[in-house]
Amino acid sequence: MGKGQRSKNIGAKNQSSANFQKTYEGKAREKSDKLKRIALIVGTIAVALFLIGMTIYNAVLDSGVIERKTVAVSSENFEVDNAMMSYYFREQYNSFLQNYSSMISYLGIDTSSSLKSQSCTMGGEGINTWYDFFLAQTKQYVSGNLLVLCE
Repeated sequence: MGKGQRSKNIGAKNQSSANFQKTYEGKAREKSDKLKRIALIVGTIAVALFLIGMTIYNAVLDSGVIERKTVAVSSENFEVDNAMMSYYFREQYNSFLQNYSSMISYLGIDTSSSLKSQSCTMGGEGINTWYDFFLAQTKQYVSGNLLVLCE
């Protein structure tokens, strides 16, 4: 084999090596692109499932199913669920506002803000806020109704 032939063979090997390197880099890039696409698809599906789950969760909360299934007060024969308790709470609150409308500002009740954040000046043990006060009043009212129904 002559010197010219050897040079051609070496050049062909170098070119073959360069082609192999390009092919390898191309396959590695393709693999990387596939992984990125898969990660994007999985991420998109995860976000979509999260949003669907939150929508269902909010729909269940808004429907009141959980409130109607959770018992707040019960007797041997009757139960008052959280939805009814919420109604009675609102009834007690409105009745108090109606009966003591002239004293509301004196008592320190702000009807425009949450009862849970307002300190109560009336009440006994365990009553720190106006919410606690009205909840205790509501429990007494409901318990009295249950006693009447049991007779």
